[in-house]
Parts: sequence; C-alpha cells; structure tokens
Amino acid sequence: MNPLRYGQLHVGEDSDFQFVIERHLQICSEFGLMEFYVEISTHDTNIDIENQLSSDYNTQPTPQTDQTLIASSSRLQIVGTCQPPTEDLGEFSDEDEYEASVPIRMSHQDKEDDNVWEDIVEEELANFYSQVDVERARGFTGDFGPHSDDVGELYEGMKFPTKAALRRHVKLYHIKNNCTFVVAKSGSNFEDWRCPKFGKECAWRLRATQKVNTYHWEITICPEKHKCVTMTLSQDHPKLDSDVIASFIISMVTLEPDVSVASIIERMNTQFQFEVSYKKAWLAKHKAITRVFGNWESSYSKLPRWMAAIQHFLPGTVVHFCYKPRPRGVPSDPSIRIFQRVFWAYKPCIDAFPHLKPMVQVDGTFLYGKYTQTLLIASSQDGNSNVVPLAFAIVEGETLEAWAWFLKRVRLHVVGERQNICLISDRHPSILSVVSDPRTMWQPPYGHHVYCIRHLASNLNKKYSDSNLKDLFVNIDFHRMAAPRQTIIHPGPEDPSLLTLQNKHISEHVWQGYPERVLRCRRSSKDHPGLPPQPILNVLKQTGFYGVSRLRYFEFDNALVSALVERWRPETHTFHMPQGECTITLQDVAILLGLPCVGVPIVGRTDLPWATVCEGLLGQTPPEGKLKGQRLSMKWLDDTFSFANFPPNPTAVDIEHFARAYILKLIGGYLMPDKSSKEVYLMYLPLLADLTAVRTFSWGSAVLAYLYRELCNATDPNTSDISGCMVLLHLWAWDRFPGLAPHQPHFIDPQLNVFGDLPPLGYRWTCIDVHYHQRYDTLKKYRLLLDSLKEDQIKWRPYDEDHVSQQIPHYCIDNRHIWLANVPLICFHIVEWQYSDRVLRQFGMDQPIPENPVDIDFLHTLKLTGNISANWFIEHQFYIHVWNNWQARVAFAPPYHGPLLIHFQYSSHLAFREDKMAMRVREFLYKNGSCLSGNDGLSFQADRVEGVMLTDDMTLAQLKESIRGRLRMGRGEEICNVTYRMPMTLCPLRFGELNLCDDYSVAMMFESFRDNATNLNGVELLV
Repeated sequence: MNPLRYGQLHVGEDSDFQFVIERHLQICSEFGLMEFYVEISTHDTNIDIENQLSSDYNTQPTPQTDQTLIASSSRLQIVGTCQPPTEDLGEFSDEDEYEASVPIRMSHQDKEDDNVWEDIVEEELANFYSQVDVERARGFTGDFGPHSDDVGELYEGMKFPTKAALRRHVKLYHIKNNCTFVVAKSGSNFEDWRCPKFGKECAWRLRATQKVNTYHWEITICPEKHKCVTMTLSQDHPKLDSDVIASFIISMVTLEPDVSVASIIERMNTQFQFEVSYKKAWLAKHKAITRVFGNWESSYSKLPRWMAAIQHFLPGTVVHFCYKPRPRGVPSDPSIRIFQRVFWAYKPCIDAFPHLKPMVQVDGTFLYGKYTQTLLIASSQDGNSNVVPLAFAIVEGETLEAWAWFLKRVRLHVVGERQNICLISDRHPSILSVVSDPRTMWQPPYGHHVYCIRHLASNLNKKYSDSNLKDLFVNIDFHRMAAPRQTIIHPGPEDPSLLTLQNKHISEHVWQGYPERVLRCRRSSKDHPGLPPQPILNVLKQTGFYGVSRLRYFEFDNALVSALVERWRPETHTFHMPQGECTITLQDVAILLGLPCVGVPIVGRTDLPWATVCEGLLGQTPPEGKLKGQRLSMKWLDDTFSFANFPPNPTAVDIEHFARAYILKLIGGYLMPDKSSKEVYLMYLPLLADLTAVRTFSWGSAVLAYLYRELCNATDPNTSDISGCMVLLHLWAWDRFPGLAPHQPHFIDPQLNVFGDLPPLGYRWTCIDVHYHQRYDTLKKYRLLLDSLKEDQIKWRPYDEDHVSQQIPHYCIDNRHIWLANVPLICFHIVEWQYSDRVLRQFGMDQPIPENPVDIDFLHTLKLTGNISANWFIEHQFYIHVWNNWQARVAFAPPYHGPLLIHFQYSSHLAFREDKMAMRVREFLYKNGSCLSGNDGLSFQADRVEGVMLTDDMTLAQLKESIRGRLRMGRGEEICNVTYRMPMTLCPLRFGELNLCDDYSVAMMFESFRDNATNLNGVELLV
C-alpha cells in the first residue's frame, strides 16, 4: 500500500455524500484501510469515483495528486478510528492506561504480519460504524456490503493492496465459478495456488508475489481458466469459509448484533446459492462481531478511558481501580496493568441517597463471556419504592476480599456517616463475615443486617417445591426476619499449636468463600489389568499381590475425594470429622486390598542402568522414547506384556517376565500411580527380582505412605490433581460412612470355585459397576453430609460385624498387631507417619488424648527430583530402624464403651458454617466464663444451679418453676435468662452453651444431651 492511492469526487449535495459512504462500505473488506479526504472547493470537479477507485491500484499516481490531497487533509478528515478528544477528560487513575486505550496507526515497517494489520482494520471499522449513521446515510435496504457479482476474471498483472484482499478475491472467484483450489506453497511474500487436479485434468495455477517497493500484491502467473468439471454438486463450498461470510455480514451485525444464525445461513443461500453449515455461520457471526465491536481484551483496555469520561461529564463520580500484583519474572511495563476489580458510583446517585429510604440492598451476578467475573450492585428505594442504583463493582468473584472491598467503599463514598442503615442481602458466607467485622461499619449503630426474604423464599421453594408455602413465607412479618446480631466467628482451630498449616489448607479457602475446587483423580491406567493366566496367578498368590488382582476397575468420584481432602490434616494424617478423628490405617490396606504389611520397607537405589534392568528382569529392552530416566511407558508395557502375547507353552522364565510386568502394572497403574497418567517408575522392579522374596517386603505400608503424601499435597488450594491409591480411599470411605456409598456391598464371590481363595474385602464393592452423575453441586452435598454426620452414621469397626468378618480371607489378617503401631511408613523418598493412637476407636478402644505428632515439614521436602543417585536405604536409616522395631510402638487403651465426648482442642475439624451444631442451633458458642449478657446490654451474673430434675418432656415454664424451688427465690425476684452448659471436652474444659428462650430451645437442649453425652451428669444450668 505504498504509495497511497486516492479517489476524488465533488460533493455538492446529499446524494453525493451517500454515494461515498456506500462505495466505502462495499470495498472496505477488500482494502485494509480506506481514508476519505474531503477538499472544499468552489470550482466544479467531475471525476467518476467508481471508475477511479477500481483503477487506482493498477495505475501510477502523479506526485501533484498526492501533494494536493495531503495538503487538503487538514481541513476535514473522516477516518476509521476514534481520535482522542482535544478537551481534558479529568483526572485519570492511570495515565498510561488512558493512552494505551487509544488506537495507534501502524507504519509500513510494522505491517509484516497480515493478521496484525487486519486486527487494526477491524478495530477502526468498529469505531467508524459507531460514529456514522449508516442506515440513514444511504437509505438502508438490508443489502449493502460486497457482492460476489463484483468479482471478475483473474489475469496476470492484477494488483491487490494486501494479501487478505488477494485471498478474498480468489476465494470469491472460485465460489462464483463453483470450483476450488489448494495451497501448493506459501510464504511471507508469495502465494502459489493450484487446482486439486493440477497435472491431470486441469492446468490452472496462480502465483502472486508482494512487490518490494510498492508493498502491493500482484498476480504473476495465471495462464488460463479451470478446465476441470465438478462431477458432484455440493450444498456447501469449501472456500465459503467463516472469514468470507464474516466480511459479507458486517452490516447485519452492525445494525443487529443478536442476528440469528438462521438469518445468516439464509443470506448466504440467497447470495451464493450455497447452504453453509450452522457451525460455519456461527463462527462467522462471532468474527464479524469481533470486527465491529472489538474483542474482550480491547473492551477491558478501554474501561479506564470510559470511566475517565464519566468522571469528566459527571464531576464527583467515584471510580476506584484495583490491580493484581505483577507475577514474578514478568518484565516491568508501566503501561500494562493486570485488572482485578473496579468500583464506581455516579455522582447523582450519591447525592440522591440522603433523600432515599435508609436501606441498602446488595447482590451479585456473574458475567457471561470469556472472563467470568462478577458484577456487584448496591441499590436503594425512594418514597415510591422505585429502585435507585447506588454503586457498582466488577470483581473476581463473590469472595470475602471482594465483598469487603465493595462494602467498605459503599460505606465510605455513598452512605458516609449516616447511621441506622438497613443492609439487605442473601446469606452468602462472605457477606456475613464482612458485616460481622466492626471495621466495615455495618454493625449497630451504623447498620443493621437483615436477610432478603426473596432469597429465603427461593431457597424454601427449592427445598420443598411448594409455591403455596413460598407465598405464605413471603407474607410473614418482615420485622421477624431480622438477622441476629453477628459476632466475629473464628474458624479455628482453637489451639493453633497442633494444626500449624491452617493458613495453607484448602479448608481456609472454603471458609473464605473462594470458588469451589474439585480435584481430578489421576491414574496411569484407565482399566484394571484384569485376571492373568493361571501360571501368573500362582505367582501372584506367592508374592502377595493376588488380592489386588481380584479387584476391578470402577469410576472415581472426584467430588467425594475433594470433600474428604478438605477434612484431611497433614499434621496428624487423619480426617477431622464432627465426632472426632479417623483415618486409613494398615488394617484397611490389609483387609481391603490384601497386601502384606509386615516386612522390609520399600527402599532402594534410583540410579541403576534401567535399560539393562529391563532386559534382565523383563526380557525386553524398551525402544527409544519409551524409557525416560527410570520412567517407563505404561502403553509399551501393556502392549508388550498383554495376555494375548503370553506363550501357550510358557517356560519358567516367560512366567517370571510376565509376572513381573503384571505386578509393575498393578503398582504403576493402580496402587501407586503418579500424575503423568502415562508412565511407571522402574525403581520398584529390582525388588521383584526374586519372586520368592517379594512377599517379605511391606508393600501395604508403601501404598499407604504414597496415599498419605498425595492427600497432604492435595490440601494445597493450588493443587488440581491427586494420584495415589484412590481405590483404597473410596473403599475406606464407603465402609466407614455407609451414607456416602453408591450401593450396598456384594458378599458373594461367583469365581470362588475357580480361584480357590477368597478375594480381599474390597472385592465386594468393585464387583458391581459404579457410575456417578457429576454435577456442580455434588461437592456441596458431600460436604453437607460430612458436616451433619451423627454418631450412628459412622461405622468405627466395619470389619468386626459377623457377616463381614466371615468374608475376610486368612492372608488379610496376618500380623494384625502392626495395625496399632505408631510407625513411619516408607516408600523410597516418602516417609509418612501412621498415628494409630489418634484413632483407637477404629480398633475398639477408648480414645485418650494422644501424643503430639512428629514434625513432618522436613519429610515433605524430600522428592525424587534432583535425587537421581540417592540411596534411600541409607537416607532413611533412622526411620527404617524405627519401623523394624514396631512391636515396641503398639498403642493400647481400655475397651471402648459408647459414644465419646469430643476433644475440640485436639481433634475437632474446622468450624465450617454447616457443622452439626451450627445447623441446629445457629448460635452455638464455646466459652470458659459463666457471665451472660442480657438483651439490654447490661451484664448479669449467672448463678449455677444443681440438683434440678430434668425430663425429656419438660417445658420452659416447668423448668423455671423447678429452678425457683431449688433456689428458693422470693416473690419479687424473676428469672430473666436460663442457659444450659454441657462439657464438650475433658481437658481443658470447654462448654457448649445455649440460651433457653422457649419450649423449642428446651427440646433442643435434650437433643444435644442425647447426641453428646451418655447421661445428664455434668450438665449445668445458669440462671
């Protein structure tokens, strides 16, 4: 496009100007950029602009013409871009962002990439159409834009301003003539296109090059027309792609952005007689929208300039931007900021608030599009109940930080120091936490928080699907819906000396209201290897892997695993439930998987010549690319040692090779898979060299150590995947919590006569196909189920039931005393401790206060990466010594008789809002003192009452009368408040308190007795 070409026309009346606009719209998609310079003159100039525009690219201009037009351009200029306004737009929060939002023209040196040039053209066209009333200017008939009839024959010497114009013209030519072409060669400065039947039936070929001096494109080879004949008629044309369609529907999208895809298909059918596909029309529509209105990134980059314009025309409008910190390693550029959130409040709305009702309604709604952010809105009402918007914000989501940031600015810039403001919202946890903080100034006397009855009614209707009940609920007196005065709820733990990793735990993110995280369970094999031939099966019985081989594949429940990880504590290696701690132990590994747990720990070297090891132990050398360090391709292992390749008359060596490969597939694909989903570590293979000694290794402890490490890593909120033996985690959860199981276990082994030995207990779950319906709210449902667990919904000893114990094979219960040992579990670089003394109820014993766990921070830093030559037998010599002396570390306690009082200091889970007591009484607090506050703000000293006879059917009046008799109160003395207090732990004392204000609360007191104590001993009444 150098030198520039111009077409001139004398503008004497409206029809001349309409013609200029019409012609520009017809050719704008062919030319990269079209500028109109208008020269005001008194003499008559008659130039045929249509012929001039079509011929100027093929003729050389005179220098006088260019100079005249350039000189006249200073008078009036109509260009396809929005020039920055000359007047001051007020103070900008970021001057660089204001400058960056203004489109910048590119020089010829910057036009090396056609795509970059087309983006500039699309942005300028969008701005051009936003300034010109096209429909009024030319009497819109619904048919402006380029026409396929305008395309003539191709010939040598034909010139085009850009590569895009060349491509489009050639495509339209082939669409018009119902033929096609393919790209033979293509480069930055040339194109070589040919007929698909070139060299056979047709000799059509076109070559175009870009001229060095003029930058335009010129056809250099185009000998003749197509001679091939299309034998079949197609309803679509391959060259009528979404880009071509987009250039024809720009006018439609400009006037009607929500134009239907069916209209676009009909338009193409009318114009080209081709029936384009729905997908192609849909893509063309969105490309046209991008050309006219810009993309998502450009819209966000214009946001500061748009806000500055509002501040200029509405002085006093408040705008606050918040940017994300620049990531490490990203070079500093002051002109680029990372958007996080923005707040704005219009000046007229701020001035109107003192004249509105003393109320503020807040809510949020998610935004559609590429960036799924959230729009927060604060509004109020005037005397006629008309809604008046007060403030807006675009934030990353309804998180605690976002709501705190928004509500603070609403108070600062809109509400000000006005007191007794009624704040209405839904029951979002983040809003409740923000409002409960006095620093936000939304507590009395500044504000009073109440719940939106519309949200409450919707939740009620969603639960019971009863519209009549919903209407009755809405008609309840509004003053009864006031939310009680909130207190700042500390999520715990009460004693931070034990659970030291809370700030990095996923439960902290759940408490803070961050978006839900559902882990993805990874495995290296999508299916169980299946049962091997009988010779290999005999080896599996000898090595201790027979039980695992009997288990079948089932689909993992990602939501269930995510809910359990939220309750896993890396400090104690236990799940923290409302009733106490529980965990997966060596007992579960032995009984559910049938693996040996007593023996030599799984350690060894990781710097062996692994190709030689494979040749010696597997009889095969992996080809190039299948072995990376010590990681072997699982696909190669499956293909090479599939049962179809097992010899019909195998030798002892063949059986050993296939048996080792089968065990290695079980280890890498089922028991200890990593997150690659494609490879298995060969460090386990040398331990399988002597198959007669394989059973002497403690494979069960290695599997449990690997699972512990993966659970600990998954508590990091930034982790999205989890590996390890997810089969064991599912089987353990289904046995311990029957309410989480997808079906009832199946106790019959139909293949018992074939194999002779019973399978492990996990077989009763995997012998039935399990399928889940993955839903967004599944994690919330599992979380609620775990929060609301009752004592009778947990099976502390699921393997001791008669009908279950009879199904456990003998090889699963050997050396059962190690199940109770506090020992380190070792698997090469991994060392994780089993704390059996924290879960003695799983072994039928009372649960005393356990010892503090071992510091694991150093152990979690040990990784295989960077330790290729490590000898883990030497590295873990201390822990191996402790493991070998496990008999001295067996825990013991008296037998377990009935429910246990919860030790909150040591084993309570974090106080989610949906925990059991909070769901039922909502105001369940843990206090040490005995001083209660009255409703009027005065302090009353509570008297402790003993010796009151309590019955389950007692009413509040009867309870007060019993108290009066016990205290011998006088006639002028009244009971203003009664609170019961029940010990919730043993040492130090923690009490659960609840104010008894009606008969319902008295009934709730007795329900709490039944759930948390065996009798009424230790219950105190405070009056």
